[in-house]
Amino acid sequence: MSDAEPVLHRGRVTTPDGAGASAALVFVASGTASTPEIAIRCDADGWFRLALPPGRFVIEARAPDGRTGKVEVTTGAVAQELAVAVD
Repeated sequence: MSDAEPVLHRGRVTTPDGAGASAALVFVASGTASTPEIAIRCDADGWFRLALPPGRFVIEARAPDGRTGKVEVTTGAVAQELAVAVD
């Protein structure tokens, strides 16, 4: 497990047509470092913020209409923009 400080990352959940997935839930499904077991709700345009320590993570999203998506990311000490597409 990593003892590194978490970094606040910004991300967006999008639908197949490229629109933001309003009110989608985003959570860490698995990772190489421990993270809180919480889901983050996206804003009206599909944007969210998620604090992650450096490591590899699978980020999943679920739109209110039931569509899901996931992405594997490797994070470091610098904030990055995350993108999750639901279909």
